[in-house]
Parts: sequence; structure tokens; C-alpha cells
Amino acid sequence: MTNNKRKTGLFLVFLIALSFLLNIGKPVHAAEGDVIINETNFPDANFRSIVEQYDTDGDKILQVNELSVITVIDCKGGLVADEQKIADLKGIEHFTALEELNCSYNKLTSLDVSKNAALQNLICDFNQLTLLDISKNAALQNLICRYNQLVSLDVSNNSALQYLDCDSNQLSLLDVSNNAALQYLDCSSNQLTSIDVSNNVALLDLYCSNNQLSSLDVSKNVTLQNLNCSNNQIVSLDISQNAALEHLSCHRNQLTSLDISKNNALAYLYCANNQLSSLDVSKNVALLDLFCTNNQLSSLDVSNNVVLRNLSCFNNQLTSLDVKNNTELRWLGCGNNKLTSLDLSNNINLVANDEIDLSNQIYPTALFSTLNNNIYHFDLTSIPDLNIANITDVKQSDGNLLPEGVVYNKANGILTVDSSKKIKGITYDYDVKIGQNPLKRMDVTVNLAYRFNVSLNPNNGIESPQLIAEVKEGESYTYILPKLADCNFTTPAGEIFKAWEVNGIEKQPGDTVTVTEHTEIKALWEVATAPSESFEFEMLEKIVVWIMGSDQPASFTSSAEFTDFLYVLVDGKLVDETDYEVKEGSTIVSFKSRFLKALSEGQHPVEIVSKASGSSRGIGGAKGILDIRAQVASETVKVTPSSQPTKTLPRTGESSGLNQWLIVLLISAGGLLYVVRKKKVSKQ
Repeated sequence: MTNNKRKTGLFLVFLIALSFLLNIGKPVHAAEGDVIINETNFPDANFRSIVEQYDTDGDKILQVNELSVITVIDCKGGLVADEQKIADLKGIEHFTALEELNCSYNKLTSLDVSKNAALQNLICDFNQLTLLDISKNAALQNLICRYNQLVSLDVSNNSALQYLDCDSNQLSLLDVSNNAALQYLDCSSNQLTSIDVSNNVALLDLYCSNNQLSSLDVSKNVTLQNLNCSNNQIVSLDISQNAALEHLSCHRNQLTSLDISKNNALAYLYCANNQLSSLDVSKNVALLDLFCTNNQLSSLDVSNNVVLRNLSCFNNQLTSLDVKNNTELRWLGCGNNKLTSLDLSNNINLVANDEIDLSNQIYPTALFSTLNNNIYHFDLTSIPDLNIANITDVKQSDGNLLPEGVVYNKANGILTVDSSKKIKGITYDYDVKIGQNPLKRMDVTVNLAYRFNVSLNPNNGIESPQLIAEVKEGESYTYILPKLADCNFTTPAGEIFKAWEVNGIEKQPGDTVTVTEHTEIKALWEVATAPSESFEFEMLEKIVVWIMGSDQPASFTSSAEFTDFLYVLVDGKLVDETDYEVKEGSTIVSFKSRFLKALSEGQHPVEIVSKASGSSRGIGGAKGILDIRAQVASETVKVTPSSQPTKTLPRTGESSGLNQWLIVLLISAGGLLYVVRKKKVSKQ
């Protein structure tokens, strides 16, 4: 019995094996609408192996009922080995019910989805596609085709499109005017020179960075929340209509201004690498991140941004930065500015590490010196906002220690430099008071500008000089030597002014000198010989009358040579040169009416002082009287000399001399007529 059962079992096994052998090599027959899984229909072996996963009965045929339920195919290459990546997706056309296809990270050079009319989501990024035709995919809602080699993309028939990511291709044109439902658009890293999103009023996210855009109009995109237009050539950006904007990246453009006053929801602002000279963030109280590096900002007020966490303002021209209100600050980068001080004592949340970059601050103007006894003095307390108590170290700007002869006084902030030990500049370390990192310092470089003095010494160099100018070394200073009357010097007793001495060379008033180093211009005096009779110059009009209220000058004439004129005295006091004029005709001094009006009524001694001519030594004066009288109604404005009646005088307020001359003239004329008439009578 047992043997019979065994024989029966062996026979059945034999029949099964025989049946299998007889079927080997027979073709697989598919019903209409079925698709055989073979090399003809699916030539790519890697894709074919994925398709086999959808063969539920394992018969190597995708039957109609199997195809009708396949709505998603995920064949992305991902992290698989290169030889497992798909190079050809032929056969995808059989999946007519397909709604989602993910074939990213493969080696596709072409993709035909024209038969997949139900397709809603297509993800084909990170391939080698040069062409993508989606004109037949009207149901398409999401398209991700980034990181390919597409030179064109037509989405005009895809009106249902809501999400389009075509980042990192070679597109020079993109028309999204028919995609009114579009909410997300990323066309970054292409070759676009323009992008029109005026019809995309539902847009929430727009990424168009790394193109060649010179302008961008987002005025119609009032729901926009995220905008990245960085790395373009945009010269202006109007976001006043984008009140919902939360994230703005516009760095690496050519913006000279940016108005974000209407963007109260803004939390992230990245506007680095532009040409901004100002930035007002006072209305952006929700701001968390502010990156404005590499601009031309001279000031930045973040006092209203109390929730600010990250601030980067490298490479600007900031001279001050107040972050005491920004207690939530976690990271700060403000290097390469012009800060001279910084207080971080309130910023208790700052990360205590070296990523807080405060380095390389440069004081915007050179610190000028004063010079005293060949020692230059530089006062660091003159640097705005600097608390010298926080300076912990001072060294040369090249990093070396201060040399002998250069000393910094911590108590008063004075740096002294011996004239023989000049250094180019200093760098001081400033304690910014970070509690978490008490050793953190900000280094500030200050260039030193050495100045030389130009001064006048009133007495042969033996008195204290009067400073004229402090001049930066390397520059020149041009100066017109003054007349003595302009210097307010006291004339040494018994001496007269001889000349100015400039670097050992005698010069005269009015000469122009140019100096390039420390120079003390000395007044040289010489002993005056007592003037003799020959040095008493004649005043041609001894008395000049001037009527009060007149606008006419009063003039005196000295017999001295015009070139020998020194000065003029009234009431024994030196008269300022601006109160009179001197001209040739011997020496004519005309007092201006403004000076005359300041004098009191009565007689005022006048002396015109001149040098002796020729080989004679000394000075002499021509003396006269200035008679100032009150105005009388009958008087005319005339200046009349009381002596020298042959001279014509400037008009002041006196006319008596003129009347006398008129009488003499009338008498002379009458006498002449009498003589002529008498001769005529004699001839008759």
C-alpha cells in the first residue's frame, strides 16, 4: 500500500515537470488592452523591473484591470547605484490612469508624457532632459523639472498648474500669463531677462534668483509671502503692495534704496551686496533675521526690532551701532565697519564663540596731532562715543608693539609720539562687555595724521609764537605775509619793523611763501634812529573838516613817498587798514566814512607814518588835524583846508573856502571887464 502511494506521487511530479518543459519557449499571449512586460514595451531593464512590481498575478502581463488602478509610479533614482538609474522611460505611455509620476534622479534625456492625460503631479528633476512637452497634460497641477538642461518650457496649456519648479535649467523665456492658479513659482538659475507675474495674483512664493533680471513687478501679487530675487541686476524694487511678505531675499542686485515700511509682517530680510546708503527697519518689528552686509550704510537703527535674533551688517560704513534693545540677539556680525565702540552688555543671549565677528573696524578719519616741543600728541578722547576706560590694549596698526618713544596713557587717553619715532597708526582692543565671553574684543584701527605748525613770532623768535595753521604732513601751506598792522604785535620800544624771516630768508609784507614743514615766521626789528627835521614829512592839508552824517571820505596827503608808507595814527592809535585807503600822489590816505562816523565831534590828531627814503635810517610822520563838526543846515558837504588854499580837497561838510574863492573870482572878472572897456574908450 505504501509503495503504491509512493509510485503515484512520483508519477504526478513527473507529469508536472513534463508540462513545464513542454511550455518553455511558448509566446505569452495578451488580450486586447493588456501590455506584455518585455524588452519591446519596456526597453530599459531598470524601469522594467519597477513595472514588474505592478504585475499582481506575476504573469508578465499588465492587464487592463491592473493598468486602470495604477495612479502613482515612483521610480526615482535617489541613492541607488548609477547602473540602476533609468535612462529610458519608454512604456510610461501605457499608464493612462497615471496621476503622479516621480522619475527624478535618473539619467533621462527624454520624457514623453503625452499619453498621460490624467497626470496631476510630475517630478522629473535631476535628469538630463533638454525637452519636456506637457501640452497634453491639462490636468497637471504640480511640475518639478529642476536641474535639467531645458532650453524651453511651454506651460500655456496648463491652466490648472499651481506649483512650478523649473530651477537650474537654461530657460531664456518663461510665459506664465495663462497660469492664474499658480501659487508657487521657482525659476531660479536660468537665463531669464524678464518675468511677468502680473496675472499670477494667487502667487504665494516667487523664486527668480540667479537670472539676468533688470526689473521685477510684484505689485499685483498682494498675497505674496516669500520673494527671492537675489543675484540679478535689479536697480529698484517696489514691495509696497506686498503687505503679507514674510521673507525677502534681494541680495546681490544693484539696489540703491529699499522701502520696507509697508511690510510689517517681514521676518527675514536678506539685502546684502547692494548699493544701499540707508535702510529703515523701524516698522518691521517682527524681524528675526537681518542681513545687510556689503552695502554703503552709514547708520542702522535696530532699536525697534526687539525680537531680532541674527544681525549681519559686515562691510558697511557704520560709525555706531546700538543693540542694547535687541536682547534676543543670538548672532552678530558687524566687522569691517567704522565703529569705534560697542556695548553688548545687554545681549545676554549672544552665542559665546568666535563666530561673533567684530573685527577690522577702521576709524573713518585720521586722528590729527598737536605738536609741542617735538612731541606729537594724539587725543583718543576726541573719537566720538569712545569710552577710553574700555580700551584694554594699544599696538601699532601692523600688529607690532608700540616702539620706544611712543606711549599711550590709559588714564587720559593721550598717545604721545616722539618726532623721531613716528608710526603710521594704532589699533586698540575694545572690551564690548559680553558676559558669556569676557575676553571678546573689538579691534579698531586709527590712522595717525601728523601736522606741522605754521606760526608767527612777534619778536625775533624770543616770544611765544602765534599759531597760524596746523598742516597735515605731506601737504603744503601757502601764506601771504601780513602787514604789521594786521598782527596785533606790540612794537618793541625804540625799534621799527624790518622784515619777516622765513627759514632764514628775509621777506617783506605781501610776499607769498609756501612751507612744507614746521615753520616759525619771525618778525625782525631794528633800532630806529631818532627822526630829524628832514624826517618831518609835510602834511599838505593841515586841517581837514568833516561834517557828521556825511558819506564822503576825509583825505590827507603826506609828502612822503607812497612806497615808504607804514601806517596811520588817529588820536595816537593805530588805524586798521580796513578803515582807510592809501594811494599814490605822494601818500594820500582817505578815511572811510564808517570810521569817521565812529569818532566824536571835535579835533583829532592825524599822523601818517612813513620810512625815510634813500640811505637815511628812521621813520617820520606827516601831522594834521581831523576836525569833525556837527552838521549845520546852511552848510554844504565839503572838506576845506584851512591852509594851502590852492589845493582841491575831497568833499566833506565845509564850504567857506569855496565862497572866498568865488568872491575873488568875481572881483577879478569885474576888474578885467573895466580894463577892456577903458581900452575901447581910449581908441574911440
